[in-house]
Amino acid sequence: MEKGGVEKGGFGSNLENSFYRYAGLKVVLETNTVARKNTRAAKNQSNKRVGGGRAAPIALILIVGVVAVLAWASIGLKPETVVSESGVQLPSYAFASARSEQAYRASLDPVIQKDDVLSKMPCYCGCKGVGHTSLKSCFLDDHGSYCGVCQAEALESYEMAKAGYSIAEIRAQIDAKYGGGRFGQGTDTPPVA
Repeated sequence: MEKGGVEKGGFGSNLENSFYRYAGLKVVLETNTVARKNTRAAKNQSNKRVGGGRAAPIALILIVGVVAVLAWASIGLKPETVVSESGVQLPSYAFASARSEQAYRASLDPVIQKDDVLSKMPCYCGCKGVGHTSLKSCFLDDHGSYCGVCQAEALESYEMAKAGYSIAEIRAQIDAKYGGGRFGQGTDTPPVA
């Protein structure tokens, strides 16, 4: 005889074994469920302590960025300049592309510099919004290195000046080709007489 006076293999023993199996399974399932809930609660609690785990890396990146900018500004670093074969010094950003380099070289060429041609040409790329007052402004910083409209206007102005066009003729050509809002609002460059 086994448990409860029921013989092995009898009806009662199977029922009793099934009950114990069920009860054991139920206990195991309840234990696993409680363990999972406790694990989730512990994870949530630890995430709350560290700000969800995302705030610390973002704060660190911001702090490092601010320190880098302040360090850069405090020691007065300027972009590297490169002296070309012709002796013209160009900032390193002028070499962003071949066309950019050509436009920066043109902006510093004596043909353009003599009559200050680019300062009399409006820029139509929309850079008025960043404080530019003429096409020359675009080549005093890195803007001209990545703006195709500025580069095209500068190179065309250079070619026309080299060919002997007057400032008024160059301005008329630039206004006709790039003006009218086709590319962006023009700078407030005074008219040429």
